[in-house]
Amino acid sequence: MLPLLKLDDQTFEDIVLQARNLIPKYAPEWTDENYHDPGITFVELFAWYIEMQQYYLNRITDKNRLKFLKLLGVKPRLAMVAQTKVAFQGVEQEMHLLRGTKLRVEDQPFETDGLLLLPTQLENVLVCTETGVSDVTAAMQLEGAVYDAFGPKPELGNRMYLAFSAPFPVNQPVTLTINLRDNHAVAANPVPDTAQVTPSTQLAWSYCTDGEDCSDSYDLPESLEERWMPVTVLDDETLQLTRSGTITIMVRTPMERMEIAESDGQRAYWICCELQQGGYEVAPQIESIDLNVVKVHNYDTESEVLTCSGTGERHQAFHLHHYLAYFGEVEVQVREKNGGWRVWPAGARCRLVRDADSLTTTLVFSHHYGEVPSAEEGNVRVVIYTAAFAAKRDLGLSSGLPYQRFTLTEKPLLTESLLVQVGVPIEGSTDLLWQDWKQVDDLNISDAEAQHYWVDVGRGDVVFGNDEYGKVPDQAPGHTANIRVLSLKTGGGVAGNIKAHVTWDFADHATWNSDMRVINRQAAIGGRAPETIDEAEQRAREMISHPPRAVTDVDLERLASTAPGCRITQVKAISDPNTPLHRKVVVRSYSNTQQDQGTNPAVLQTVSQHVEPCRLLGTQLEVVGPMYVTVTVDATVVMQTGSESSQEMIIDALNRYFSLTPGVSPRTWELGDTIYRGDLFAYLSGLPGVAYIQDLTITAPEDEVTLITVEEIQLPPDALVRSDTHRVRVVALSNQ
Repeated sequence: MLPLLKLDDQTFEDIVLQARNLIPKYAPEWTDENYHDPGITFVELFAWYIEMQQYYLNRITDKNRLKFLKLLGVKPRLAMVAQTKVAFQGVEQEMHLLRGTKLRVEDQPFETDGLLLLPTQLENVLVCTETGVSDVTAAMQLEGAVYDAFGPKPELGNRMYLAFSAPFPVNQPVTLTINLRDNHAVAANPVPDTAQVTPSTQLAWSYCTDGEDCSDSYDLPESLEERWMPVTVLDDETLQLTRSGTITIMVRTPMERMEIAESDGQRAYWICCELQQGGYEVAPQIESIDLNVVKVHNYDTESEVLTCSGTGERHQAFHLHHYLAYFGEVEVQVREKNGGWRVWPAGARCRLVRDADSLTTTLVFSHHYGEVPSAEEGNVRVVIYTAAFAAKRDLGLSSGLPYQRFTLTEKPLLTESLLVQVGVPIEGSTDLLWQDWKQVDDLNISDAEAQHYWVDVGRGDVVFGNDEYGKVPDQAPGHTANIRVLSLKTGGGVAGNIKAHVTWDFADHATWNSDMRVINRQAAIGGRAPETIDEAEQRAREMISHPPRAVTDVDLERLASTAPGCRITQVKAISDPNTPLHRKVVVRSYSNTQQDQGTNPAVLQTVSQHVEPCRLLGTQLEVVGPMYVTVTVDATVVMQTGSESSQEMIIDALNRYFSLTPGVSPRTWELGDTIYRGDLFAYLSGLPGVAYIQDLTITAPEDEVTLITVEEIQLPPDALVRSDTHRVRVVALSNQ
């Protein structure tokens, strides 16, 4: 990084000397320039003032830098939480894994999402193609081995059968986590959660049932028998098995243990996946299929809020499937008509029932306890927190003074998880009415009545306003504290990026079956330390140099190349001066199943959806695949005496030369490239056993190229080369 230059390097003495040298010019009657002269005193005073201004101008504080970044819409990112997926093995009975279940690995805390754990195992995998049925169970059980989900060249109608040892529960979500090998020549672009991706294929999932509830109304492939019923796919992270992820499915009727024709006598509970529409650009290769897999997050919840909606009925019950709801402390709050929250003590105005079998906590309201919550959206809160955090929830009592600070002792703090309440006295009651205050980045834009606070991340303090920028919390005489934490999590950072296949433990061993094992096939990723100001400035520079708008052709090409889930190899934006409002984007994507057969329409649609929001108003974008120009080489090759090279070897070398597969051709073919006869002449001359090239002609359809001469062929801007049937005559050197 270049050193910052001084804006002005004049010293106090330089400024005074410069001013005194100007006196004879602007005030010749001023003859006394000694230090006792009042005029010289003023000169020195202003010289000192100028020097101080230079000092401040040459020093930009971190606060200034943050303000400058804010003007650009950039702020330093907070710490990020690492995530991964873990599989629970050795499950002996069906049970609910509570959301927030605490795990530990390498001294790092992790918490799970909720999941229904099933006592079933994947016993066998069959792959059915037009060439026959393959039992890939051995590859499934071998660590590091892979198998093709629908064969090496997936075709419509190819199927994959999964045999399970026990049936899936009816009308309950079940997850299948499928890890695919992705070591291809071109990696797929990341897929953000909000991205729109059009899958290139359509799969049909079905399961074996007893056949009693089968109906013709189900849109099943004709190849399936009547006893197969469609599986309800609730969510598909894999995008039709184009990437690793979790598929959440549900069966609507009981599964039947049966034998299918392809299983060679094996009876099991079968799930079938059939390739029904479209085609894969990259044939899916499966590394593993796991049940009982759940996402885990590298944080430790000290306190969290669960929101429910009252019904107004005389008896109301809310089932809470959360770890802290069962094992932690619980406080119930109900929203009043004025928007504030009031605590309803458990036992007095409501009741908590904990079921030891399902580990479920039920919150019960009844008219027997008095008033019940009204019918309103989100008017019931269940605040759950650890026993250790119970004494730390209260931050303190407001003094009514501006800029109050309250220190949070839990670190490292995940700032975005923090929710703070301020209690105000209720007239005629000893209770407090709790108000939610909003966390903001700073208080500079908060008005006098705004119930805002900001978090000083460096010191871990909650800071309130001064009644000019942000309201000062009300005092609460007679109470020990009226500022409390409602929600808080700790964690994040790079320490959570643990490697794959490590040992996991339950934080509370007495709670869970000790025979149940937890493994992670993939490393945890995403953990990151808080962004420094220098890093934020670098990100701002990159943002400026790569604007998220398609203004120029370069912008269009950059945006198209980052289309989510796509393996883009070439992009070219083409503008026609005669139609400046029409922009064409030519896209070619990588494929190991359909090379040189055009870009998959699903890829074109995904690129179009990705680029369309970024185009200039008034312009029209057309996303297309490349045109292919077939080229024929007619050559006479003279071989050295005793050479083993044949006509087939020369033709194979020509096909490699014009190949678009990365790493095959000695050159990289670009859209709109030029084919030079001299380059091909040199290539063939360098082949083993070739003495020289006697004759060489390159031909292509004249109506498909821009320019064609004896020495070169110029392809159109949206075209790529493709090999046709080459004609090669091999002559021995001795015959010349």
